[in-house]
Amino acid sequence: MKKFVLISSLLIAFSINVWANETKNSAWEGLWDYQRYAVNPSGVLEITDCQNNLCHFSINTANGAHTCMLEGKLKTSAYKAEYREKIETAEGKYDDIVITFELNPDKNFIEIDANYASRMYCGMQGYFIGKYENQNNPLRYDTGFDCWAKDLTDTQKIICAEEELARADKEMTENYQSEQTNEWYNKREICHNDKRCLWEFYISSIKSAYEKKNNKSVNFYEYMGNLSDDTPYYPTDFSLLYDFFIKNMQNKDFEQWKVAFSQISMDNSKCNQCRYHEYGLPGLYTIAESAFYINKNEIWLAFLHIDNDTNKKHIVIYAMPDREEKDIPAEFDNWLDRLKEHFPDGIKLKYFTDTKNK
Repeated sequence: MKKFVLISSLLIAFSINVWANETKNSAWEGLWDYQRYAVNPSGVLEITDCQNNLCHFSINTANGAHTCMLEGKLKTSAYKAEYREKIETAEGKYDDIVITFELNPDKNFIEIDANYASRMYCGMQGYFIGKYENQNNPLRYDTGFDCWAKDLTDTQKIICAEEELARADKEMTENYQSEQTNEWYNKREICHNDKRCLWEFYISSIKSAYEKKNNKSVNFYEYMGNLSDDTPYYPTDFSLLYDFFIKNMQNKDFEQWKVAFSQISMDNSKCNQCRYHEYGLPGLYTIAESAFYINKNEIWLAFLHIDNDTNKKHIVIYAMPDREEKDIPAEFDNWLDRLKEHFPDGIKLKYFTDTKNK
């Protein structure tokens, strides 16, 4: 009898243990970034305390000043979860809120979808539907190859993690894929994880591929001046300009501008060569703007500079050495007028350095 009781107790304990392991959905738990590579909208999904097919969650997202906030209990399975709630409307009726969560365990992200009633959690232009990537994931920018592949070389891992290298690889693949031969890949691998080596390799490759495709040498200003709204602009057709900025701006200015340009919008309908984008400086959460203007003879670049000591906001303008403020092109000046309204601390005019023979 004692043996039977003992065995039964062990079986009960074992079954409880197994059930606990099965029902704790640890794969769901953690912090998940909304639209990880964007500034607007952005936010965080936090999932905690997963036990017995239930998890606590909270979502906080923002699209500029428009926010979404909600929290509750998720009913979970291995790869799917659901949140339901009834909310009373202004008419005294009740709407069913249905929010679905789908976990992709291979790529470690959660996709959220919801019915129309979920708008009740958000401001007028707030959003929370979309992809949330685990904060523990290494950065993976969009390249010409699959950055989620399990057999990446060290060189490919660096390219995926560095936005400018990822953009250059995307440009090579979309514009000059025929040049990406086995010999080309072998030469790229020689750089291993040397970012400077890889950057120079891509710049050289793009110039060489352009010359071969067009049967003429690269004329930098002509090349950049030919960009139009019909040309795929981001993340392609950009690396030569980026290289120009690296080599012809003060380093501290380039670094601040680079933060700005890492988040670029395709909205360029008002100015053919102007490019509008928004960014938040690290730690300041300040929305700012930047743009550049190019024709076949010159480049103008403007971006917001925030002095961390005084918190003054200047518009820094980079121009060709022989230009003055009065020479600013009308299209670009119209865009600057709007910027001046918000940041009245003045303009600092600076000059690109070696602008010949680009």
